[in-house]
Amino acid sequence: MSAFDDAMAAADVELFAFFGTAATAQRGVDAAVPVTVVVDRNVEILGEYGQVVQRVDRISLRNSEWIAQQGDVIVIGVESRKVDKPLDDDGLVNRAVLHG
Repeated sequence: MSAFDDAMAAADVELFAFFGTAATAQRGVDAAVPVTVVVDRNVEILGEYGQVVQRVDRISLRNSEWIAQQGDVIVIGVESRKVDKPLDDDGLVNRAVLHG
């Protein structure tokens, strides 16, 4: 890894510590794993012509803790939600849309 990569990894640790929320992630029948998530609520999904076609809740997770897959169960406080679909992954952080 380069010095830049090291700096970005350290920044992610600080950002998740500040903006993150304690949660658990579970895949199938495996045991739940503690993770830190950043939740973005009511994110606009744009259509082909720039129109808003949907509003979703999106989570960001550090790859070192969990890489989201469709069907994973994320529990934040008393709220339990399934991952609808993964969005992207920059090598350090992955993002996914929550169902519902």
